[in-house]
Amino acid sequence: MSEERFKLRAYVAPRDRDRFPEADESLGRALISTVHQALEKGTPRPGFFAFRGDEMDRFDLGPLMRAPRRRRDLFLAAIAGRSDIECVALLGVLRVGGSGARPKARSAVVYLEWPNNRWWTAWTPLGAEKNELTIRSAMDGWPRPGGVGGWFSLHRRTGVRLRVHPTSGQVH
Repeated sequence: MSEERFKLRAYVAPRDRDRFPEADESLGRALISTVHQALEKGTPRPGFFAFRGDEMDRFDLGPLMRAPRRRRDLFLAAIAGRSDIECVALLGVLRVGGSGARPKARSAVVYLEWPNNRWWTAWTPLGAEKNELTIRSAMDGWPRPGGVGGWFSLHRRTGVRLRVHPTSGQVH
């Protein structure tokens, strides 16, 4: 496979377990709250969080969102496939819905995924009240939403790996 480079901003920070707890729904609600807070300052770019022990990695996905979906998914699978990752989350303003005659709506979105393919998602259409939150999860029997997730299994199928060069500030 050819090597493709993306210049993304990535941050490593301690994981504040009070702010980002381990329980599925608690973590998901904390993350959707983070998106709602960011919306108060404007439209946040999509981000990807990787939780690992007492640390979390945050990736600004703005530049990657212009890449073909397969390339994005491979990059996210490379992050998810690291052996120390407990779960990953895609969050930001994305288009959701669009089944039947209903058009896709720009929404504040969080999608969480774990190595065992468990997932949890929540979204609120922009302009709606924050309490108009739609929540779905694998544990409740919902099918995984199309167009998102499957990164851990993609990593297992492809073996794609992420190489990070912190001294240069670039992620490859």
